[in-house]
Amino acid sequence: MPMKEAAPIIGITAHRQIARWGFWDREADIITSEYVDSVLEGGGSPVLIPGRSPVAEQVIAKLDGLILSGGPDVDPARYGEAPHPRTEAAVRERDEAELQALSAAVDLGVPVLAVCRGVQLLNVWRGGTLIQHLHDQEGYERHGHGGVFDRTAIAVESSSRLAALVGQTVHGHCHHHQAVGSLGEGLDIVARSADGVVEGVELQGELPVIGVQWHPEESDGDRLIAGFVRTTGSWRSRSSTATATNPGGTTELLLRASLDLRRELEREALADAGLHWTAWRILQLLSEADAMESHDLARLAGITKPTLTGLQSTLARRGFVERESAPNDARRARLRITSAGREVVQATQRSVTRVANGWLGALNQEERRCLTEILRAVGQAS
Repeated sequence: MPMKEAAPIIGITAHRQIARWGFWDREADIITSEYVDSVLEGGGSPVLIPGRSPVAEQVIAKLDGLILSGGPDVDPARYGEAPHPRTEAAVRERDEAELQALSAAVDLGVPVLAVCRGVQLLNVWRGGTLIQHLHDQEGYERHGHGGVFDRTAIAVESSSRLAALVGQTVHGHCHHHQAVGSLGEGLDIVARSADGVVEGVELQGELPVIGVQWHPEESDGDRLIAGFVRTTGSWRSRSSTATATNPGGTTELLLRASLDLRRELEREALADAGLHWTAWRILQLLSEADAMESHDLARLAGITKPTLTGLQSTLARRGFVERESAPNDARRARLRITSAGREVVQATQRSVTRVANGWLGALNQEERRCLTEILRAVGQAS
């Protein structure tokens, strides 16, 4: 008798706040039961992803799918704006944790469903902006208020992944005063409400990354979460088939090697320097170009300009980079790596070499080629 296939493991991001139960009134990582129940009813196994950083990439690698749940407003500093008077107080720890989880999921090929706040975070992650208060905009209708959801008619693009899961018309449960503004790079708008508010986006490419502004977990008749769970199972089967038929390509070996390399870097060279992976990537890029303008650096590092602004402040404070004027335009600033920054890059190169040498003895020729791809990806192989 064939073994029953394991249920897809679906991570759901949580929110950290004061909660009460029994005798206790304490800070807790929480998620509404509707998310959990929707995943279970869709055939998945839900797990909670805490709302604080760092989010270990090894944890995301164990998931079959990731749901970015709804919650408070994204910090406007993430997209280069001052907060609107009606924008909620920033919860920077959760912003950072979810951005780490989202980045890791896309890097590792884990499908993502971003709900309400989640679609806004997805857009900001790709360099987009948000409308901070819809009620200030002429022509926009109310999309839920004061703990009461509004049923909103939403039109979905027929050719989209979203339409394959929910159809071309949805009556979604909405509760948001913000929405996608300027669209992030690599995203497509696939759903809108009648008043023009963006209600759905998708990331271009093969990996299923879908964001919706409504709350599918709030409606018994909404098919989105169950459809997403099925999608993760199909994606897992496809990936497993690819691994079995193409052991020298994008396989578990590549995943395992990349995670080992990153873990070693973070534990040794980067820990000594007090940096994390993205900050090191900025130094690595600068070491190749010596100096670079901020918009080019953010694009190559795959981060938003507000994120780069925060990182460059940290790097400058540690003496690893310095700002200077562009040669042909004194009004334009660029970053230059210092000798101390180069020492950090060289230290990571030594760590990579040591880890790689430990791998090479146990690998065959095709597997060595795969490892070379990993090393080249982090700039450590010629």
